[in-house]
Amino acid sequence: MKTKPLFRNLFIILALTIFIFSIYSLSNMNAFAVSETGRDGDYQLMPGVTESTIYVTDSGKENIRVHILRVQNGANVSFKATYKDYYGKGTTVKSRKKYAKNWSDKNWGYEQLKAQATAYNKSGGRVGTVIAASSGDFYTDEGIPEGKLIMEGNVICKSKDEPFFAVYEDGTCAILDGDADTDGVKEAVGGNMYLVKDNEIAVSKGTNREPRQAIGVCEDGAVLIVNVDGRDPATPGVTFYDLANILKQQGCKDAINFDGGGSASFLTKRSGDKSLVYRNVAGDGFERNVSASLLVVKNKKASDKEITGEST
Repeated sequence: MKTKPLFRNLFIILALTIFIFSIYSLSNMNAFAVSETGRDGDYQLMPGVTESTIYVTDSGKENIRVHILRVQNGANVSFKATYKDYYGKGTTVKSRKKYAKNWSDKNWGYEQLKAQATAYNKSGGRVGTVIAASSGDFYTDEGIPEGKLIMEGNVICKSKDEPFFAVYEDGTCAILDGDADTDGVKEAVGGNMYLVKDNEIAVSKGTNREPRQAIGVCEDGAVLIVNVDGRDPATPGVTFYDLANILKQQGCKDAINFDGGGSASFLTKRSGDKSLVYRNVAGDGFERNVSASLLVVKNKKASDKEITGEST
């Protein structure tokens, strides 16, 4: 029996539609890997700096809590890398330069993030006051960062093994390869791998869920610090793949992974707070001592830049 032309054509059209939809879905699967399902407030720490807590359903259909600090391009802030005993009461730009020059094995160690931020606020020659802080790089048993560490232009760690977050003399921020030229870089903190590179997800799918910490830079010059709560039935943490998707969904063109697990620490100072407050749930149940960290400092002096959201 011959198939009627109408039914035959409809069958061909249906088959082509299914085929095209399948190809489209595969090519765009990253776009649907995570979805924001709720938001628990946005707090403006200062003009151009916003802290948000969002809820996300990841690719494994788990609900997770995510803390995001968005620093818009042109905000009157400085990013400062820090480490135990580098900043502190009585120190100056000059004394810290000498301290860094004479750095030795006895200077390595660990310290809680809040203590590092407090030490900065007590130091001399500082550009302002810390309004947010993030734990940073992975580290050895001695507390030695595994990637680069540059503070106020003073190079402490030169490792080329990891990509890193870099701040140039003019305040421009970038995520760079480990072997990139550091001429003009004033601050740098390493991360063990790319999560997003050139607008593409840089990690494969996995199953290991943990609390996570990351940093990314957007096309418009904004910098995002992202913390994901974990080791809690209500928010079990994420895989690297889903973390990368969160960063990309939030607009990051490049992003690297900071130390997570029990080391993941995220602090902010909102209006009305007397001091910095931990916003994430500690993965170990207590605040762990960490190695290199990153501070967001509200500058004392007014900036000449306008908050445009555009790259400089």
